[in-house]
Amino acid sequence: MIPLLFGLPLVFWPLHIAFLELVIDPMCSIVFDTEAEEADEPPATRARANALWVSAYRLGASTGCTDAALVASLFALALRQGLQEADARALTFTTLVAANLGFVLVNRSKGASLWAVFRRRNPALWSATASTVAMLTLAVAAPSARELFHFGPLHPDDIAVARGCGVAILLLLEGLKQGLGGLKGNPARTQQYRVGSWRLASHASRVGFAAGNLTG
Repeated sequence: MIPLLFGLPLVFWPLHIAFLELVIDPMCSIVFDTEAEEADEPPATRARANALWVSAYRLGASTGCTDAALVASLFALALRQGLQEADARALTFTTLVAANLGFVLVNRSKGASLWAVFRRRNPALWSATASTVAMLTLAVAAPSARELFHFGPLHPDDIAVARGCGVAILLLLEGLKQGLGGLKGNPARTQQYRVGSWRLASHASRVGFAAGNLTG
């Protein structure tokens, strides 16, 4: 959507969006459910729990819109530097997938540092990440898959750019999370109302994915 507003070619097609959905659903439905909850403070009121939901959606929308702007800028810059549309699409898509994985890492914790998040064990996370990387590699490396996705070949310098941009976006999103104060508030713990920390992270990631995918 964003490129069309500036007269640029369409970045992604329905197949690309379907691929991204394969990243979103396992990450939000499986990975976060297997995370251990962070230590809670005493029970909170319903009002404070509602504030926590608002904080989660604000975090997701902020990080997602930031990612969308950066990825769209990368696509425009790639075209400006003379890359063919298919080559620029492959570079942009690879970067967006890396950024989407970054959303998951950022949202694994309400406020812990990125280093602490990396040290936390979660086999489901790394299995889902490995599967995503494997599917992405197939999409950009196999000639038949590249034709299906309308990708050009990725060269070593393109891969280096995608990795560098992915890491930069991850660090930027982490800084944005810390600047926003993470997911502020405490989950409510009553017999009728209980909100898990990672459910909030899941919702924050879903909002972030939706905003980030505006580049399509």
